[in-house]
Amino acid sequence: MSEKYDFMIEAIRLTISGQLESARLYQRRGSSYSDRIIFTRLQLLDQLTAGKRIAAGSRQPRLASTFTVIGEIVRCGKENPSLCLSDDPASADRLPGIPFF
Repeated sequence: MSEKYDFMIEAIRLTISGQLESARLYQRRGSSYSDRIIFTRLQLLDQLTAGKRIAAGSRQPRLASTFTVIGEIVRCGKENPSLCLSDDPASADRLPGIPFF
């Protein structure tokens, strides 16, 4: 992983309507990452609004802070914001390829 991300999403939970409910992720702490933490959709949108970089990926076994990145999460839309993987504009949350928990 050559790029520095503030948060790395490992898995997500969706509502019945397909909107992101919560995400299990790691937070960057210096040169390493925290233990797993859970963020709500609102917390993720707040972090993106604050300029933090969030990516989705999986931790590589026995390599501590090394991740295989699926893509960067961006905020899509202004009036009714949604979360989507980079270069995939959508009017609703669209996070393909991220495992569920």
